[in-house]
Amino acid sequence: MIRRLVSRNQFLGSTELLDPRAKVILLVVFSILAILLDGVLVMCLCLLSGLGLVLSQPRSRRRVGSLIILLFVGTWATAYSQGLFYDQYPRTPILTLIPRTLPVVGSLTDGIFLYQEGVLYGLRQSIRFSMVVIIGAFVVTTTQPRDLLLGLVRLGVPFPIAFMVITAIRYLPMLAKETELVFRSQQLRGARHFHANPVTTLRYLIGVVRPILVHNIRRTTKMSEAIESRSFSSQNFAKRTYLNELNFRLQDWLLVFVLMVSLITVSILKLSYWAYTSGIFYADWLKPFYTFTREML
Repeated sequence: MIRRLVSRNQFLGSTELLDPRAKVILLVVFSILAILLDGVLVMCLCLLSGLGLVLSQPRSRRRVGSLIILLFVGTWATAYSQGLFYDQYPRTPILTLIPRTLPVVGSLTDGIFLYQEGVLYGLRQSIRFSMVVIIGAFVVTTTQPRDLLLGLVRLGVPFPIAFMVITAIRYLPMLAKETELVFRSQQLRGARHFHANPVTTLRYLIGVVRPILVHNIRRTTKMSEAIESRSFSSQNFAKRTYLNELNFRLQDWLLVFVLMVSLITVSILKLSYWAYTSGIFYADWLKPFYTFTREML
């Protein structure tokens, strides 16, 4: 499923509708909004807008199912774990897993419950995570690595950092394919990776990680040798030329404008509300904005 999300033959190349720089700005703004926002409704709107971007690309629609399944599993795991280990008060038990009256275990654990406030907190954090994952998947799977590299450089990112980012992205499909091959080869030899005993499961999973780690160390060594043999050095970064050039079009300017206005507006509202709650600054004419920020943001 992960391999399908990051497969290299899914890239759109020159047919992409947005400039790579606009996509990078989109990812950065969504990452900041995921931190600033607390309102579930607004975060869900951001999540749906990101999903709409994925659906807007014809080839991206093939990966929507895998992406939704991945996010659903992550959301369920986060909400369930937060519901179990939520330690703030007040908290309302909605499910009893181990009652306090159970002999031995109940007295040792004081009971294990699933708390409503913890589940809601986990759902909120999952929405933040899903916002970034969806936009990240949109950027990575709809942009050629060379175009993304050029976009990062044109945005002022140092070339070594941009190169490392693109190299890591290019490793994703290879790593996913290699993991799948290791799982299949071990299953054909009769291995069962998941058991009722967690220790046995961990032992088998370590057996999966070992060959993957060895192969990646070898691949990294070969790549470093290939880079050095091509005179890749810090002195040549400023002299680099590129075959393709990037040009901002109308839709790119509109997207960046909307993103910047949204980010600045949210930042100002959150800052003014923080100043109000901290007793630093208060103005009567800002009451509607305080209310809006408290209820929505």
